[in-house]
Amino acid sequence: MAVNVLKALLILFCFAGDISFLRAGPLGKRHLKGHIRVRRGFRSYFYNYLDEIAMATCAAIPSNGPGLIYAIRRTCGEKANCKDICTDPKLRQQGPKEVRKLTWDCTESIHVYKRQPSLADNYDEYADSHKLGLAVFRHHSCAISKCGPNYCCCRAVAL
Repeated sequence: MAVNVLKALLILFCFAGDISFLRAGPLGKRHLKGHIRVRRGFRSYFYNYLDEIAMATCAAIPSNGPGLIYAIRRTCGEKANCKDICTDPKLRQQGPKEVRKLTWDCTESIHVYKRQPSLADNYDEYADSHKLGLAVFRHHSCAISKCGPNYCCCRAVAL
Protein backbone atom coordinates (compact mmCIF):
# COMPACT_ATOMS: atom_id res chain seq x y z
CA MET A 1 0.00 0.00 0.00
CA ALA A 2 2.79 2.46 0.94
CA VAL A 3 4.60 1.59 -2.30
CA ASN A 4 1.48 2.47 -4.34
CA VAL A 5 1.15 5.82 -2.54
CA LEU A 6 4.81 6.54 -3.21
CA LYS A 7 4.38 5.68 -6.91
CA ALA A 8 1.34 7.95 -7.12
CA LEU A 9 3.29 10.85 -5.59
CA LEU A 10 6.17 10.25 -7.99
CA ILE A 11 3.80 10.32 -10.96
CA LEU A 12 2.28 13.57 -9.70
CA PHE A 13 5.69 15.22 -9.46
CA CYS A 14 6.62 13.98 -12.94
CA PHE A 15 3.62 15.88 -14.29
CA ALA A 16 4.25 18.91 -12.06
CA GLY A 17 3.47 21.33 -14.89
CA ASP A 18 -0.21 20.47 -14.49
CA ILE A 19 -0.31 20.97 -10.71
CA SER A 20 -1.77 24.37 -9.88
CA PHE A 21 0.26 24.97 -6.70
CA LEU A 22 3.45 25.11 -8.81
CA ARG A 23 2.13 27.88 -11.06
CA ALA A 24 2.91 31.50 -10.45
CA GLY A 25 0.23 34.10 -10.03
CA PRO A 26 -3.54 33.87 -9.68
CA LEU A 27 -5.42 31.48 -11.92
CA GLY A 28 -8.35 33.63 -12.93
CA LYS A 29 -10.71 33.61 -15.89
CA ARG A 30 -8.28 35.76 -17.87
CA HIS A 31 -5.87 32.86 -18.27
CA LEU A 32 -6.41 30.60 -21.24
CA LYS A 33 -5.32 27.00 -21.03
CA GLY A 34 -1.70 26.75 -22.14
CA HIS A 35 -1.01 30.45 -21.58
CA ILE A 36 -0.09 30.40 -17.93
CA ARG A 37 3.14 32.09 -16.98
CA VAL A 38 5.40 29.90 -14.90
CA ARG A 39 8.19 31.62 -13.00
CA ARG A 40 11.28 29.45 -12.76
CA GLY A 41 13.41 31.85 -10.80
CA PHE A 42 14.34 35.51 -10.88
CA ARG A 43 17.18 35.15 -13.38
CA SER A 44 15.24 33.00 -15.85
CA TYR A 45 13.63 35.97 -17.64
CA PHE A 46 16.89 37.79 -18.32
CA TYR A 47 20.52 37.62 -17.41
CA ASN A 48 21.49 41.26 -17.93
CA TYR A 49 18.75 43.51 -19.15
CA LEU A 50 21.15 46.37 -20.07
CA ASP A 51 22.90 44.10 -22.57
CA GLU A 52 19.57 42.94 -23.94
CA ILE A 53 18.32 46.52 -24.36
CA ALA A 54 21.57 47.48 -26.11
CA MET A 55 21.42 44.45 -28.40
CA ALA A 56 17.80 45.09 -29.34
CA THR A 57 18.52 48.77 -29.98
CA CYS A 58 21.61 48.04 -32.09
CA ALA A 59 19.75 45.43 -34.12
CA ALA A 60 16.86 47.84 -34.76
CA ILE A 61 19.06 50.66 -36.07
CA PRO A 62 19.19 50.61 -39.88
CA SER A 63 22.61 49.82 -41.30
CA ASN A 64 24.12 49.85 -44.78
CA GLY A 65 23.14 46.26 -45.46
CA PRO A 66 23.15 42.77 -44.00
CA GLY A 67 25.63 41.62 -41.38
CA LEU A 68 26.06 40.34 -37.88
CA ILE A 69 25.19 42.93 -35.24
CA TYR A 70 26.89 43.10 -31.86
CA ALA A 71 26.32 45.38 -28.86
CA ILE A 72 29.76 45.82 -27.31
CA ARG A 73 30.11 47.24 -23.80
CA ARG A 74 32.20 50.39 -23.44
CA THR A 75 33.55 51.87 -20.21
CA CYS A 76 32.68 55.47 -19.46
CA GLY A 77 35.57 57.82 -20.18
CA GLU A 78 37.89 55.39 -21.93
CA LYS A 79 40.02 56.83 -24.74
CA ALA A 80 38.84 54.43 -27.44
CA ASN A 81 35.70 55.52 -29.25
CA CYS A 82 33.21 53.09 -30.80
CA LYS A 83 34.87 53.24 -34.21
CA ASP A 84 38.15 52.17 -32.58
CA ILE A 85 36.43 49.44 -30.57
CA CYS A 86 34.46 47.97 -33.49
CA THR A 87 37.48 47.87 -35.82
CA ASP A 88 39.91 46.50 -33.20
CA PRO A 89 41.32 43.17 -34.46
CA LYS A 90 41.33 41.88 -30.86
CA LEU A 91 37.53 42.14 -30.79
CA ARG A 92 36.98 39.94 -33.84
CA GLN A 93 39.40 37.35 -32.49
CA GLN A 94 36.85 36.57 -29.76
CA GLY A 95 34.47 35.03 -32.28
CA PRO A 96 34.61 31.85 -34.34
CA LYS A 97 36.91 31.73 -37.36
CA GLU A 98 34.06 32.66 -39.73
CA VAL A 99 33.54 35.92 -37.82
CA ARG A 100 37.26 36.74 -37.63
CA LYS A 101 37.47 36.98 -41.44
CA LEU A 102 34.65 39.52 -41.72
CA THR A 103 35.02 43.28 -42.07
CA TRP A 104 33.92 45.16 -38.97
CA ASP A 105 32.58 48.69 -38.63
CA CYS A 106 30.59 50.84 -36.21
CA THR A 107 26.95 51.65 -36.94
CA GLU A 108 26.08 53.66 -33.81
CA SER A 109 27.00 54.47 -30.22
CA ILE A 110 24.33 54.42 -27.54
CA HIS A 111 23.94 55.03 -23.84
CA VAL A 112 21.62 52.65 -21.97
CA TYR A 113 20.72 54.45 -18.75
CA LYS A 114 21.11 52.59 -15.49
CA ARG A 115 19.01 53.08 -12.37
CA GLN A 116 15.83 54.00 -14.22
CA PRO A 117 12.42 53.61 -12.56
CA SER A 118 11.28 50.03 -12.30
CA LEU A 119 7.81 49.48 -13.72
CA ALA A 120 5.40 46.82 -12.51
CA ASP A 121 4.99 43.55 -14.40
CA ASN A 122 2.24 44.06 -16.96
CA TYR A 123 1.81 40.46 -18.09
CA ASP A 124 -1.67 40.09 -16.59
CA GLU A 125 -2.82 43.70 -16.39
CA TYR A 126 -1.90 47.08 -17.86
CA ALA A 127 0.12 48.29 -14.89
CA ASP A 128 2.14 51.53 -14.81
CA SER A 129 0.80 52.86 -18.11
CA HIS A 130 1.91 56.41 -18.98
CA LYS A 131 4.95 56.26 -16.68
CA LEU A 132 8.59 56.80 -17.61
CA GLY A 133 10.74 53.70 -17.48
CA LEU A 134 13.87 52.64 -19.33
CA ALA A 135 15.80 55.06 -21.56
CA VAL A 136 18.35 54.81 -24.37
CA PHE A 137 20.23 57.75 -25.91
CA ARG A 138 21.47 57.52 -29.51
CA HIS A 139 24.58 59.59 -30.16
CA HIS A 140 24.44 59.38 -33.99
CA SER A 141 28.22 59.13 -33.95
CA CYS A 142 30.91 56.50 -33.53
CA ALA A 143 33.62 59.07 -32.73
CA ILE A 144 32.69 60.06 -29.15
CA SER A 145 35.45 59.14 -26.72
CA LYS A 146 34.23 60.93 -23.61
CA CYS A 147 31.88 59.54 -20.98
CA GLY A 148 28.84 59.18 -23.18
CA PRO A 149 28.16 55.92 -24.96
CA ASN A 150 28.31 52.80 -22.83
CA TYR A 151 27.61 50.48 -25.78
CA CYS A 152 28.93 50.36 -29.32
CA CYS A 153 26.80 48.93 -32.11
CA CYS A 154 29.21 46.96 -34.28
CA ARG A 155 28.49 45.21 -37.58
CA ALA A 156 30.49 42.41 -39.16
CA VAL A 157 30.05 41.87 -42.92
CA ALA A 158 31.54 39.76 -45.63
CA LEU A 159 32.95 41.85 -48.46
